[in-house]
Amino acid sequence: MSLYDDYRKQYTQFTSINDMNLEERIMHVPAEKHFWVERLIDAKRIKFKLLKERKVQKDLNIKKAIQEGVVNLTKQTLDKLDNTEEIEVIDEKIQDNDLLVEYLEHIVKHITYIAQDIKNILTIKEMQM
Repeated sequence: MSLYDDYRKQYTQFTSINDMNLEERIMHVPAEKHFWVERLIDAKRIKFKLLKERKVQKDLNIKKAIQEGVVNLTKQTLDKLDNTEEIEVIDEKIQDNDLLVEYLEHIVKHITYIAQDIKNILTIKEMQM
């Protein structure tokens, strides 16, 4: 299971509100927001590490090209160094991580407003009584 799938499952469970768990959810909103902000920061830190890994790999590719006798590093040669399998794998990880960051940003934003949603539910319940 991917990290996204795991996060989606956790978040779906938290946002499933009913009469039985309403008070519990109210009490857990601050902790839940803190949890998701931490996951967001973790994902952003992973992106920084991947970008660093990409730079290191590109530098290794340049050194390898120099050792192989490609002394004249033209724009076309540099583009070829960016299209190696290692760089493509890192780029794919960066793209996946960007989507995860975007998803986590939406979760944090939603949790910011979930307290108002719960308040609205309580108001409706009071009106029904």
